[in-house]
Amino acid sequence: MRSALRLSRQTFAQYALAAVFSSTAITGYCQSKPQGTPEFNANALMLLLAKHPSGDATFVETKHLALLAQPLVSKGTLNYAPPDKLAIRTTEPKPEAIVVDGDWLSRTADGKTRRIQLSAQPEATGIIEGIRGSLSGNRTALDQNFELSVSGSANQWRMGLVPKDSRVRKLITRIAIEGRQNAITRITTEQADGDRSVMDITPKP
Repeated sequence: MRSALRLSRQTFAQYALAAVFSSTAITGYCQSKPQGTPEFNANALMLLLAKHPSGDATFVETKHLALLAQPLVSKGTLNYAPPDKLAIRTTEPKPEAIVVDGDWLSRTADGKTRRIQLSAQPEATGIIEGIRGSLSGNRTALDQNFELSVSGSANQWRMGLVPKDSRVRKLITRIAIEGRQNAITRITTEQADGDRSVMDITPKP
C-alpha cells in the first residue's frame, strides 16, 4: 500500500530536477580568462558546471498548466551546501520547504513533512544520476541518460536535454538550461502532459 505522504511521480520529478540543477545555479559565476576562441561544446560546459562552491540565490518560477488560464508564479530562495545538500524555500504565494540531502528528499508544507528516498523512484533515478554526473564533469553519465545539445558561448550558453529512458519521457520530455559561465540562470522543464515550468534564478552577491 502506498503511503499517503508519497508524492505523485510528476511532482517528485519536478522537485528532484529543480533541486539537482539548482545546486549549480546558486553558485554565482566566475569570468574565465580570455584564451582565444576555442569551440564551446558539451565538454567545455561540463568543465564549467563542475565547480560547486556553496551559495545562496533567489528564484521566480512560472508554471504554465494546461488546466489553468493564467500561469502560477512562485518566489523563494535557494541554498546549497556541498557536496549534496540543497534547500529550496518558497515564500510566495504559499510557504513551502524542499530539502535534498544525499539520497533523500523532504517536502514541508501545511505543517506536514513528506520524506522520499530518491533511489527508490525508478522513473527518476536515471535522470537524477545523469544530471549529478554531468554537474561533476562526468560526460559519460550524462550521455547514458540524455540526448544532449549545447549552443552559445561560455558567457551565454544553452543546453538541451532529452531523456533516453521511455519511463522518464512519460514525465519529462525536454529540459532546457540557460546560463553564463558556471551559473545556471534559467531552467525550462517541459512535461509529457503539456505543462511547462520556467525557473529564473539570480545568485546573491
